[in-house]
Amino acid sequence: MVVLSVPVLMTVQMYPEPAEQAKKLALFGMAGALANTIALVLAGVFLLASWRWYFRFIVSSWTQCLELELTYRRSLLLPSPFLLGS
Repeated sequence: MVVLSVPVLMTVQMYPEPAEQAKKLALFGMAGALANTIALVLAGVFLLASWRWYFRFIVSSWTQCLELELTYRRSLLLPSPFLLGS
């Protein structure tokens, strides 16, 4: 529930008008629903093609996320939980 309350609080602070808040929250909800739908469709397409394609997609996605996380931590000079001895 905390994940959903952060965008709501940010929207309330950034847009004081209720009509504008409703538009922004509807856009947030629509983006989440669309992302879930696209993810399921892509997973089905990859699994129909081959499990190897699905595995490649997942591994490449997680590799990119890890790289972004490590870059962000380096910019803040924080130790990374993924690297031993750092």
